[in-house]
Amino acid sequence: MWLNKLFIDEPVNFEKRCRSRVIVSAVIMAVGAVTWGMSLCYGIRVPEGSTAFARDFYTVMGPALIAAGLVSLIRNRRYLGDEKRKRERELVESDERNRLLGLRCWSYAGYTMFLLLYVGILVSGFFSELVMRTLMVVMGVFSFVLLIFRMYLRRIM
Repeated sequence: MWLNKLFIDEPVNFEKRCRSRVIVSAVIMAVGAVTWGMSLCYGIRVPEGSTAFARDFYTVMGPALIAAGLVSLIRNRRYLGDEKRKRERELVESDERNRLLGLRCWSYAGYTMFLLLYVGILVSGFFSELVMRTLMVVMGVFSFVLLIFRMYLRRIM
């Protein structure tokens, strides 16, 4: 299954992974260009009662996505073009210790996010019902995703 490729279950095919990253980088750059274009279109018809926040957000987010995609694209193209760099990076990415650290990092980040959402719900209730309800929905979706993955992993393992 494709999820196993993300984790320790399968060995890393580094060249295939780099080629996939090049494609994803190009998609990210395209999304950045669309986002930047949205900032230009925002000035044509500004929704009533809105502020310049959306235009500024899209104006900054578009070039940021383009830059991030470009950096990733260049980095992965260099790995594919230079055997020495490719071997060094492949060793780093296929090292079991590094992969285990990555999994543990995701796990700790998930626990921390769940706790921060709960604290945010408790605190936001004193200030804004909308923020509290939004955080409750995010926490509910997060819990649902955790439950789905737990059931899935319990079935395949």
